[in-house]
Amino acid sequence: MVPADTEFPTRDGDVLLPDDDSRHLFYADVPADEADRAVARLRPQSVRSCLEVVTRVAWKTIPSTYVVCEQDNVLPPAFQEQMASRATTVRRLLTGHSPFLSSPAEVAKLITTVIADAAPAR
Repeated sequence: MVPADTEFPTRDGDVLLPDDDSRHLFYADVPADEADRAVARLRPQSVRSCLEVVTRVAWKTIPSTYVVCEQDNVLPPAFQEQMASRATTVRRLLTGHSPFLSSPAEVAKLITTVIADAAPAR
């Protein structure tokens, strides 16, 4: 997902999320109380999840949808566009990194639309 020469702040091979930036990075558009609960649940993530070589991918044989979050503070939209280029369909949300928390109704509507669009005509 990221270039092999990318440097991560690590401890024993884990990515450590910066406590002081986590709310801004991941939950900038989430209501404050919910963002605080989400930040409290964050845990270190293995660097391997970003650097492992992928050997099989579903998008080659299964239709896929990528949702570009246009106000994401973690993954710039231009980078998301690169990742989305392999998807069958690209959708956009005017949200930050965690639209399932900031705009759950909009995400549910998007999922419903994607499913309806993929369903065979009767």
